[in-house]
Amino acid sequence: MVRSLFPAKLFFVINVDWFFLSHRLNVAKAAHKSGYSVHLVCNITDPNWISSYPWITVHHVPFDRSGRNIFFSIYSLFRLYYILVRHSPDIIHAVTLQPIMFVGLISKIKHLSPIVYAFAGLGFLRKESDSFLLLYAKQLLLSFLSSDAPNCFILQNKSDYHYITSRVSAPASSFYILPGSGIDLSQYATHVPVTAPYTILMASRILRSKGILEYIASSKLVHLTHPSVSFLLAGKLDPDNPDSITRDELLQLCKGYVQYIGFISNITQLLQTCSVFVLPSYYSEGLPRVLCEAQASGRPVVTTNHPGCADAIIPNVTGLLVPVKDHNSLACSLRQLLDNPDLLLQMGRKARQHAFLTFSAQNIAASHLSIYKSLLC
Repeated sequence: MVRSLFPAKLFFVINVDWFFLSHRLNVAKAAHKSGYSVHLVCNITDPNWISSYPWITVHHVPFDRSGRNIFFSIYSLFRLYYILVRHSPDIIHAVTLQPIMFVGLISKIKHLSPIVYAFAGLGFLRKESDSFLLLYAKQLLLSFLSSDAPNCFILQNKSDYHYITSRVSAPASSFYILPGSGIDLSQYATHVPVTAPYTILMASRILRSKGILEYIASSKLVHLTHPSVSFLLAGKLDPDNPDSITRDELLQLCKGYVQYIGFISNITQLLQTCSVFVLPSYYSEGLPRVLCEAQASGRPVVTTNHPGCADAIIPNVTGLLVPVKDHNSLACSLRQLLDNPDLLLQMGRKARQHAFLTFSAQNIAASHLSIYKSLLC
């Protein structure tokens, strides 16, 4: 319990409401239970969920995730400034790059309370070939974050941790690695073992950099030797993202090999129906939640040797790693599992054990509360 005359005000600043609900709600619930007054600053895309959580005070800021509208971004920055100055949070928990950048800038203009900068992936910070404008934006953001103030930084994988610690000037004790946002393991109490006929599943936002094209290309190769195997693709179209694939283009690409089933709200149930989970991503991942969920379901994973993805599994124990943008290697790894039912079952059991030991939402929420407490001291 936070012990003070008034509850400590914890402000989550995040780009969009659905990301908060899927990736930070468990932390918010734990904070509320511990006595914090929880606020959420985000772009509200669907207000219907708000009535389900009356203990969250929601503030609308129309963050532009595409970055295409400079006037929207400026308005969002001033709107965020007004909210933070007016309410004087005790802790600010900024998640995703645009909120992190805006909060960092505001903190240079106006002294703010302790800030938790939580990176769900480093986005344009990790791009190797940048324009002068992006290089300048990188340097600006890193300068916003560098501080002697009692702030902290949460990264989700070792690669991102080393990148930020080598470029942001702050005490070493300010940096943490936490394995994503965690998952509610009670949803995976029932384990349905893998049986034939086999189904391969990929679930992600419909972005090119998630490896959608590589998944479809590999399905065509595997189909040649394993015509009875089914391939499913689940996920939300994301037209606000410049990396998105349109529905018409996707359906044309999938035709005859992969069944696109759209966005599925109950991913737990869907995972129980598949045999192998695939995520051939080269997106700037933090630690993909869906890989944690797939392993909790007892499903072996085939993913890329890419920051975040590689951190989520134990290679050759809970799944297999393949090079990025290599559909041939992806097809070979899928065939390896399909041709070895014992290996498939063994990896599934190990995956489930790994998930239950590593990705508990309860434990990860407790780690966040410990960080908050250290900042308030």
